[in-house]
Amino acid sequence: MRVAVGDPALLRCSATTTVDECQWTWQPLTEPNKTEVLVKQFAAFGDYSRNCSIRFQSVRKEQEGLWVCTLTGLPNYTLLVAPPSKLIVYEPGKLLNFLSPFFFCCCECLV
Repeated sequence: MRVAVGDPALLRCSATTTVDECQWTWQPLTEPNKTEVLVKQFAAFGDYSRNCSIRFQSVRKEQEGLWVCTLTGLPNYTLLVAPPSKLIVYEPGKLLNFLSPFFFCCCECLV
């Protein structure tokens, strides 16, 4: 997911069964060998307690990285780990420097 500094973002994570606990860890893109850091731990919410998504009100450059959602579910406290979500944070106006003309045209045409 690409998001501009200061914009909101939503990292989705949900299960098909009831979830007891949600955990989100983060690892910087610039240091792939660095240990993941536990950032947030909370009870699942929403219909049947299946939602573990997190929302950023105003994304900061420091939050760029790989985000991993881990769910602890019932019965027997089964551990489920979702594939990593890559959060790329850019300064507004700088993203277009590396996009191809084709991609820019496609995005412009959809507006």
